[in-house]
Parts: sequence; structure tokens; C-alpha cells
Amino acid sequence: MAVWDRKISCCFTLLLAAGALGQSVNYPDPFCGVIGSTVTLPCSFTPLKSVMDDNGKEVLIKVVRVVWCKNHEFCFGETPCVYDSESNNTDPRYRYLGDKKGDCTLQISDLQEEDGAIFRFRVETNDNRATFTGQPGVKVRAAGALGQCVNYPDSPVWAMKGSTVTLPCSFTPLKSVNNNGKEVLIEINRVVWCKNHETCFGQTLSVYDSESNSTDPRYRYLGDKKGSCTLQISDLQEEDGATFRFRVETNDSRATFTGQSGVRLGVIGALGQSVNYPDPICGVIGSTVTLPCSFTPVVDDAGAPLIKGVRVVWCQNEEFCLLTTTSVYDSESNNNNNPRYRYLGDKKGSCTLQISDLQEKDDATFRFRVQTNDRKTTFTGQPGVRVTVEDGAQMKIRSSRDDRVFKKGEAVTLNCSAASCTIHQLDVTWFRDGFALCESGPALHLGYLTAKDSGNYTCGLKRNNHNLSAAYSLHVEADEEGTIAFDTLLAVRLLLFTLHTVLVVIVTSIIIKR
Repeated sequence: MAVWDRKISCCFTLLLAAGALGQSVNYPDPFCGVIGSTVTLPCSFTPLKSVMDDNGKEVLIKVVRVVWCKNHEFCFGETPCVYDSESNNTDPRYRYLGDKKGDCTLQISDLQEEDGAIFRFRVETNDNRATFTGQPGVKVRAAGALGQCVNYPDSPVWAMKGSTVTLPCSFTPLKSVNNNGKEVLIEINRVVWCKNHETCFGQTLSVYDSESNSTDPRYRYLGDKKGSCTLQISDLQEEDGATFRFRVETNDSRATFTGQSGVRLGVIGALGQSVNYPDPICGVIGSTVTLPCSFTPVVDDAGAPLIKGVRVVWCQNEEFCLLTTTSVYDSESNNNNNPRYRYLGDKKGSCTLQISDLQEKDDATFRFRVQTNDRKTTFTGQPGVRVTVEDGAQMKIRSSRDDRVFKKGEAVTLNCSAASCTIHQLDVTWFRDGFALCESGPALHLGYLTAKDSGNYTCGLKRNNHNLSAAYSLHVEADEEGTIAFDTLLAVRLLLFTLHTVLVVIVTSIIIKR
């Protein structure tokens, strides 16, 4: 039965999620669907028609793949997807009603509890510059089988420490249930708000309980037992940075439920301190990534940045970076900081962090904290910056010229990149016919070409040279009198490159067997 038959109304407005070159995905607003029903996510996208290459030539864009994924920022690599136009293993519950031209509508049948998630749509094309994942996605809430639903505000809700915040909320109670053919009228006996708990029942500590007299007065219930569940929190504290959920208990267990998804509350510094994080960053294993970051410094009475007594910390996958938390950088722990994490900031307003030799475990959310001897000026910046790590197995070379045969004196630039991530300036090693070149960096510029520049070029990360790109064959026509000598030289180079490749395979096999 469709969600509309349960009279759960959902209003759709369009959100714009723009790509790097103006591509966008228009998602509907968050909404509730009844478990077991069929819901449709109306969606449209704006693909690019063309891009310009390095020579100013127009490259027509062709959409080669479209993907829907669940609870993932980018929808690429090994991300499990709910629909993939290039896969035959898609779950039949997810039906793509769109195309590759501009319609990305998705239909979900037999809605399940695990469908309560954020869905995002990705477009892949014949040119990486036109490939993108639409942000922020659409949030789906899976309501109880009888249609009860809690409508929370969009998450996260940000508020200042010490202030008062109101979380507007409404719910859909049942009027009656059927018991052996007899109608049983539903009475709501109890309403509860809890923090960081999935179900809000049993021995769960609640922040508000209509049947308890020991509720913390900071949490004030502005709702009722008829359909409003608004909660107000005063004197906001750092520990209020959590996910809050609402529960309804009735005279019949079939009409008792907890609204899943909840609302995420984020707390910023009491004096308006904030941290400006970059957009999500993608890096390749073995590479170096820089997280540009700035923050509102603590100031003295004269308005000058306060440095003495200030401690700065970067942590990984922790909400608040408390001093009991394992950190990747701590200004007061110089001897114990991992050298892979280099702090490029200061205590005056810059909090930039550089991560070298990127590892799988760096696939995480990083947050920055300012610690002082005053609670009012101590804070952790939310929401943090998400770092995604790829294995770099799909290194490739892109040339500034379409042809691979050049005349003496011409020039060409070769660019080394991974399938999805950018590469730090100093992380690339270039090879010609299997031998390392002196040049480094993602761009190799070959000016005034001569016959000696001919060969098979490959590139890879300095710390991960076993994942090299496919060879790019470059041929520079020799002078007429040197053609025979050049052909001989080219044959020798090809032979050396082949022998080098075979030797690498043999040595690798021996190491693996040991």
C-alpha cells in the first residue's frame, strides 16, 4: 500500500546539489515511508553536454553509467549500490525509473527498516571532469508497519553552547487498531525523548519522560500526546551534541513505536567559535592530502589571539576529541604524535592538517578541538571533514594531445591521476621504458621533443609503485638520416621495457611465495 494511503503527507521541494562544472541533482525533501509499502523518489539531474580539452577542443560528453547508493558520500569504487546501470546484480526492490539524459527517479518497493538512510545519485561519463555525485542526497525514513511516523527537523541542527534550542517535531498517532474484528481505540499513555539510543525503552535514560518527575529541567517538552512532540533544550552543553529520538507508548503494543532516524544536534562554542572545514576529500593510498582548515581563535580582553594555555587537537572518528580520546595530533604531546600527521596550523586561527603516506585507516571523519582552562572557550568544531581513501589501482595517464606521434620540436604534457582522486604535487614517480625519470609531480611536461623522448611512459605513487598506470606509447619522428638508428634504439628500448616488466613479475611472485 502506498504511503499516501496511510495519509502520511510529504511535501517535496527541490534541493540543489551542484557538481564542479555546474552539474546538479534535484532531490526531494526528506520523507517517511511505511514499511512494506512502495515509495518513489522523484529526481532529476543536469548532465554536461561537453567540456574543453587542454587544446581548446570540444569533447562531447556521454553518460556511461548511473548509480544509486545508500549512506555513502561519493558512490564510487567498491561502494555497495542499490542500483547500477552496468550491473545485473541489482536488488529488484530498487527499480530505476529514470534514464541517462536527465531523469534519475528511483522506486523502492517492499520498504524495509534498513531503507531508513540517505540515498545519493552518481553520474559517470567518458570524461572524469563531468563525472559527479549529487549532494546532499535524499533522506528516507521507514515508518512502522501501521503507519506511525515521527517528523523530525533536518539534521544536523546547530546551536551555540549555553543557548536555548527548539527541536520542532510532529508525529502521526493511530486512532484505533483491529482486534479479532473489534475496533480498539488507542490511548497514548506515555511519550519519551531519549539521547543516543535506538529504541528509547527499557532501562534507557531519557531526557524527558511524561510519566516521570525526575526529568532534567533543561529539557522542556512543548508538545502533547496528540501529534506535537516539540522539545526545547536550554543551557545547551557539549554533551547535548547527540542524536535525539522520540517514543510513543500506548494501550496497545501494536501502536507503540519509536521514530527512527532521530534528529542530530550539533553544539558549537559558547562564544561563537567555529571551525571552517573543507568539503569531503578523496586521496589515494600512499599519497599526501592536505586538509585546509581555519577556526575562530580565543582572544584576550584586548581582542588579540590568546596562545598561552591553549591546546589544539585533531582526532579521528570521535565526536568531541576529549583529552581521553586518542588523537592524531596534540600540540601538548610532541613526542607521541604520529609523524604521518603534520600540523601546518597555529593557535591563532589556522588549523590545517597534512596527512602523508595515506592508509586505509585514514578513511574517516577528522575533527579539530580547541582546549583552554575555561569551559566557555573550549569547543570541538562540527561536523568535521570526511576523508575517503582509494587504493589507487586505477592510475592512468591523460595526454594534452590526442595523437601519439610527434615531430621533433613539438611539446606535450602528460597528466597522471587516479580514477577518483586528485594526487599531491610531490607524490608521483614517472617512468620511461621502466626506468624512473628525475621529474616528479602529477604533470610531466615534455618540451621540444626529440627522438630520445620516444618510449613507453607509466606513472605511479612514490610509496605505491606496484600500482602503475597503463603504458602511454609516445613516438617522436626522427630526422630522415637518423631513422634507421632510431628504429634500432626504439626496438632496444621496447626489449628492455619488456625484460624489466617480466623481472618485476618474477621478483613479486618470489616475495609472495615466501
